[in-house]
Amino acid sequence: MLKYEEGKLEANEYGARFPQRPYYPLLAANGTDAILLGLGGFPDDPNWMCYSSQLPFRINLGWYKTARKDYSYSHRRYGPSCYGTSICLAGLTTILTVGKERNLAIRNPRQYFDPKKRILTTSFGLRESRGKKAAEIKVTSFITDEHLLVERYEVLAEPENGIRFGFILDTPHSPDLYELCVHPEKIGHEKMERGFCFRYKYSSPEIYDGIAATWTDHPGSEYNGEIDYSPVIAKGKAVTHYVAVVDSYDAEDYSTEIKRLLRKTVDAGYDSILEEHIKSGKKYFSASSVTLPEKDLEYLYDYSNYILKATFDSGSGFMPMGILPGNWHNGMFWDCWFASMAWLGSNRDEESKKISCFYKNKLKDAQEVAKKLQCGGARYAWTSNRAHFELNPENVIQFHNNAVIALQCLQVYKFTGDKEFLSEIFDLLEQSLIFLTERLVRIENGQACLAECAGLDESTSDKKGTDTWTSATYSKALESYLEACAKLQRKPFKSNLSEILSMVKEAMARNIDEDGILQSFAGGMQPHWGSLIFHLYPEHPALSKTIEILSHYDMELDSYNSHEVACYKGRIFTWTEFWIAAILGMTGKPEGWMRLRKCAKFTDCFGSFPERVFYDGELLKQPFMTSHASYVWAVNSLLVSRNGDRLTICANLPERWLDLSFENLTTPDGLRVSAKMKGGIITELEIVNMNVEKRDILLMLPGEDKKKFFLKSKERFEIRH
Repeated sequence: MLKYEEGKLEANEYGARFPQRPYYPLLAANGTDAILLGLGGFPDDPNWMCYSSQLPFRINLGWYKTARKDYSYSHRRYGPSCYGTSICLAGLTTILTVGKERNLAIRNPRQYFDPKKRILTTSFGLRESRGKKAAEIKVTSFITDEHLLVERYEVLAEPENGIRFGFILDTPHSPDLYELCVHPEKIGHEKMERGFCFRYKYSSPEIYDGIAATWTDHPGSEYNGEIDYSPVIAKGKAVTHYVAVVDSYDAEDYSTEIKRLLRKTVDAGYDSILEEHIKSGKKYFSASSVTLPEKDLEYLYDYSNYILKATFDSGSGFMPMGILPGNWHNGMFWDCWFASMAWLGSNRDEESKKISCFYKNKLKDAQEVAKKLQCGGARYAWTSNRAHFELNPENVIQFHNNAVIALQCLQVYKFTGDKEFLSEIFDLLEQSLIFLTERLVRIENGQACLAECAGLDESTSDKKGTDTWTSATYSKALESYLEACAKLQRKPFKSNLSEILSMVKEAMARNIDEDGILQSFAGGMQPHWGSLIFHLYPEHPALSKTIEILSHYDMELDSYNSHEVACYKGRIFTWTEFWIAAILGMTGKPEGWMRLRKCAKFTDCFGSFPERVFYDGELLKQPFMTSHASYVWAVNSLLVSRNGDRLTICANLPERWLDLSFENLTTPDGLRVSAKMKGGIITELEIVNMNVEKRDILLMLPGEDKKKFFLKSKERFEIRH
C-alpha cells in the first residue's frame, strides 16, 4: 500500500518537488504539443531504454499533438473506437556517452519544476568504469509556445574521458507504448543546416503531413545517420538541443516554419529564447495570484494553473482531458466546465469564453446529431475532437452535457454582463434546451419527471429516471435561459417553460428521501456524486446531510471517498473531493480547507493529481485536467465566495493561518477581489466591479462587522489599515 503524507514540499531557486511521492515524468506541453520529460530532463524512448527503462511501458512515450487521432482502429468488444487513437508523431531521447561507453545510466537525479516559468531543472551524475571522475550534468528543459522543445546541457564536472551527448529522433515503432502504436509513415531522413529531420504523412481521414527536426547550437556536431552527436563538452560549457515537430495544421508551409525556428535559435540564441519563454509564462500568471501559509498548497495552485494552460488549445477553445492518450484519449468532455469555473474565479474569463465559442461553432453538427435521434434542437455528443464530434455509441445516453454546455455559456455571460456575447450564444442555449425538453421531460397528471437516461454514474445497463444531476443542470440552465429571453426581449421556444421549470424542480425535490438526503435519481437508496448539485443551488435544504452521507472516511489513507458510483473502480477520485471542497467554500461550511488538504497529498513527485487513487494507493491517469481545474476552483471558492449579495472573504481558515494574500480572484458575477491578511486581520482589500451592471454587496470579513454597499460598473471599494 502506497502512503501519502501532507506537505513534504522541497523548494529551491529552480522550483519545487515532492521527493517522497511516486515518480512520474513531467508533462511538457503548450496546448498543442505534449511530451513527457523523464528523470534525465529529456524524453525517454522505449527503443533505447528497452527493459531497463525507469518508466512503466504503459506510460505514453513520444511526441503527441492535440487532436491528431485515427478513428479507424477497432476495439475488440465495442467496434470502431469512439474516442479514436492518438497518433504518436515522433520518438526521441538523449544518449549519454563517456569515453567509449555509450548510453550511460544517470545517477542520483534531482529535479525541480517551476510552474510559473514552465521550466524543469534536472541534475544528475554519470560514471564509467575506465575513469575515477564522475560527470555532473545540469539540464534545463522547457517547451515553447512555438512547437520547440529546448534542452540545455551544462557540464558541471568533467570525467577524464570526456562527455558527449547524442540525440535521437525517429518515428515511434516500439510496441511498448501505452496503446496501439499508431504513427505516421516516415519519408526519409534529411540533413539540415544543423542537425537532421524526417518528413512524415498520415491520413485518418484527416491528413497530417509534417516534419520532425532536431539540431543543436554547437557547430561541431557529428551525425552518423542515426544519432546526432555533440563534440566533447568541457567543464563549464554547454550544448543546447532543440526539437520541433510542425505539421500541416500548425502551418500551411510547415517546411518553411521549421527553417524559421532553426534560424531563430541560431540568430537569437538560447538566452533570448529562454527569456521569451519566461515572459510568456509571466503574462499568463499575472492574471491572478495566491500566496498561502502552507507552501505545498500554494505550489499546487500554481502547478494546476500550469496544467490548464498546457492542456488548452487557446486558438480553437478545445479543452480536452489531456493531450496524451492516457488522459481519456485527448477527448473533450463536459469536464471542460471545471476549467471554465477555475478560470472564472481566476480573472481569466477570456479563456472561458473561448470554450463557449468552441461549442457555438459546433451547433450545426449538434443539430445534425439531434435529427438522427429524431429530436428537435441540438444534441452535443458525449465527446468531441477539435474538428468534429466523436463516434459515441448509441448506448451513450448521458444528455446532461447539453445542459452543462448551456450553463457554461451562461456563467460566462453572468461574469461579464455582456449582452452582445449573450446574443451570440443564444441559439446554442435555446437549441440545447429544446433537445432536452423534447427528449427527457415527461408531464402526466400535472407532474413532471425526466425520462430514463444515464447520469454521472454513466451506467448504460441501469438507466435512471429523474436523474438528479441532469434535472439540476437542466433546470438551472432553463431558469437562466428565461432570464436571457427577458434581457434580449426574445420569445421562449415554448410558452409554458416557467411551468415546466417549476415541475422539474418539484420532481427533483421528490428525490430527497425521508432522512433529508438528496438521492441521485428517483427511487435511489444510496447517493453518488450525481447529487453534488449544491454549487448550483447553495441554499438547498439537503446539502449538509447529503455531503455527510457521501463522505466516507478512509482511515488507511486519511482521506475521504465521496464518489459512491457502483461501477467505478478506484478508491478516491480527486476531482470529486475538490468539487466538494469548492461547494463547502461557496456555502460557508467550516470543513472545506480540511477536505482540500486531505486530498491534495495525492500527487506524484511534481504535483500532478490523478483522476483516481487506485485500491493499492497507486495514482492513475495523471496529470488529470479535471482534478487540477477543480483544485483551482476549490481554492478560489474557499478564499472568496459569493452567495446572493453576500461576499465572504477568508472565512473558516485553518487556525494557524494568520498571513496570506491573493490578487484578482473573481466572483461568478464579476467582482474582482484582492486582499492581504496579517496576524489574522485583513489589512488591505480591493473590490472592483468588472460587470456592466451594478452589484449589491454584503461584505463579510473575519472578525469585523458586516458592511453593506453597492458598486456601479468599474467602481472600486478599498480598505487600508
